[in-house]
Amino acid sequence: MMKRISIFLLTIFSLAGLAAQSDIKGEIIYLEGEVNISRKGEMLPFNEVDMGLLLEEEDVIKTGFDGYMEIELTYPGQGSLLKVQPDTVFYFDKRENSGRSTARVNLLGGSIGLKVSKLTSNESMNVETQSAVMGIRGTEFDVNRAVTGEILVTCDEGKVSCATPAMETFSLPGTVCLQDDGKDFVNDNVSVADLDNYRNRWWSARMEALTTLGPLSVEYYTGRFDSQIILFDSAWDELEDNDMLFKEYESILADGSTPSRAKATRDKMTLTSSVIKMRSALPLMEEVFYTLQLLKEYQSRNVFDGDSRDFREFSKREASLESRLVQARYYLSLYGKVSAFAAGGNNSTLNSMLSN
Repeated sequence: MMKRISIFLLTIFSLAGLAAQSDIKGEIIYLEGEVNISRKGEMLPFNEVDMGLLLEEEDVIKTGFDGYMEIELTYPGQGSLLKVQPDTVFYFDKRENSGRSTARVNLLGGSIGLKVSKLTSNESMNVETQSAVMGIRGTEFDVNRAVTGEILVTCDEGKVSCATPAMETFSLPGTVCLQDDGKDFVNDNVSVADLDNYRNRWWSARMEALTTLGPLSVEYYTGRFDSQIILFDSAWDELEDNDMLFKEYESILADGSTPSRAKATRDKMTLTSSVIKMRSALPLMEEVFYTLQLLKEYQSRNVFDGDSRDFREFSKREASLESRLVQARYYLSLYGKVSAFAAGGNNSTLNSMLSN
């Protein structure tokens, strides 16, 4: 297995005239195997994923079947460590609300481990999926999301809040949290000494279940794809109509210049309707897309029986749709900057609501 040691820095956008913003940042201190990064609608060339590459908020990071990486985070909780296992997809973003900053690791599939150092009173960090939020309270833990939707949260040290819209429970040493495809979490008692074996058994059971459930999962997610793509395409068309305005703010940020507050307010009003529509469509489309992508990969590895024709419609649009998903998330990030300009340096109430 080829090994590479790489350093990635997560950058801070320079917003002249605005208060400094602590975007997530860190450096990859170890990397091996296949790792792909999509940025602003394009896949970065493999030879650029190397020493010193700047990693930006909203980049979508994917590890292949032999991929593994470790990232030392400097925000939040300087010195925190993120370990990314094979077959994992995630991205970083940040939410500001009433002076508090929440860093988010948005896990679309796979497994990550976090060892989080002490956070300040106005910092927090979550690992989030479509169905759950794992709130971190200075701890060492793992989040595992199977392609069939189940989640396992194990904690070696500290405590992790595991919440759905209807309930909250905790993973802590001696207790793990389990979620079955969007349902409420349940707890199981597991000694810390047995956590590694428990995780391995859990993953083995999920992969064994795929031999039977794989074709059913493909049928389910291709059906969701057919319906969700209609909503995403509609939202994309409206968002892309504002491409020139987004590019204008991309240039403003790159130059370090500052638009007038009146202009930013007008531009925010122009963008808000399309942003709201995309914020509704994008998370569901991402979940379906990356789940199908991984199911397609598992089928190609003969984890379960099937035919490439099962993914016919998905495959037709896979490359172009992935580009649009990443581009859409970048547009939403730019909208946050426009909103900050309009608010004179502070996120507005509307932008805070849109970030939830």
